[in-house]
Amino acid sequence: MNNKILPIRTLVYLDEETSLMAIIGIGQLIKQNEADEKLTYFDYVGVVYPQGLVSEELYYFNQDNISEVVRESLVNEQHERLIVAMEEWKKDNADQFIKGKI
Repeated sequence: MNNKILPIRTLVYLDEETSLMAIIGIGQLIKQNEADEKLTYFDYVGVVYPQGLVSEELYYFNQDNISEVVRESLVNEQHERLIVAMEEWKKDNADQFIKGKI
């Protein structure tokens, strides 16, 4: 699997999942567990495609959880700038979060 961060609206299959997922966000920080002192970082947040957001069910996952990219969405200058800024932020703030696992 390629390590580049995919743009929103990309359609993917996750490992061990049969549902197609649509990426709706990248670089997500969440409070995964109230007991955790640090926020949890996920590369992506997605929804089941084609249903979309149903009952507030969001799926957080990382690049290494993607088994297949079905359709990659548009990559433009704004996406590229965001990725650079995210990578810089992650380096500068590595002690502020933990990498999420699904």
